[in-house]
Amino acid sequence: MKLSQLRVHDILFDHTEGEFIPEAIQSITHSTWNHVKRIHSIKDFTPDGIFISEAISAGYKMRSLRESTGENDKYTLVCRYNGDGVGGRELTEEQRMRISNWDNYYLSHNISYGFAQIAALAILKQVRNDSISGMYFGRKFKEIQREIEIFLPQFICSEAVYRSYQESNIKISVLKDSSHMEHYSGGDVLDRYTEAGKDLLKPVIEDWLSPHDIFESPDVITMDMLDYSWRKTGG
Repeated sequence: MKLSQLRVHDILFDHTEGEFIPEAIQSITHSTWNHVKRIHSIKDFTPDGIFISEAISAGYKMRSLRESTGENDKYTLVCRYNGDGVGGRELTEEQRMRISNWDNYYLSHNISYGFAQIAALAILKQVRNDSISGMYFGRKFKEIQREIEIFLPQFICSEAVYRSYQESNIKISVLKDSSHMEHYSGGDVLDRYTEAGKDLLKPVIEDWLSPHDIFESPDVITMDMLDYSWRKTGG
């Protein structure tokens, strides 16, 4: 897929090799896609004119496509929101504006990367939540994560993408499994955060979704692999 075909708020799935966080995510999910990010804005259709919002080890940042594409990124799949799947509803201008507003809000706050979420979920994935031991470990890890995030709000890559849509009242349906927070299974996420007495900028461990969870959503349709020819030419 050529750079000129990209749109603001397109969702990009990376396959990255040789880096700790992507490989840690892949060890949990067993999926090709171990990083996900979103196009924040487009100044021009060049690697330096397309800007990406993403949660990386340095926190939640906006970077150019060139800066976002490391030498260990082997390929990137471009996907696009379509409510109700292929042939469904694309984003309206109002929806695009809401996502941008939420994104700029996140970027203006010092949101760090959720390293503790990755470590805890690597263990939680080994224990079914419907078992007695799973419920016990789940409660303990949630308590630990809440204590950590008293000091700093935290995101991982997939949560950042998901929340920018969900908190703009744009539904990305995901299949519920043991890693999903219970109140994502239905209803308005803002109402559920409020009812739970949570701070929107202090997600807890149960907020975690993997890049593959978003990839499998019927509301996210596959476009094509991103053309990386500009990496070879330096264009």
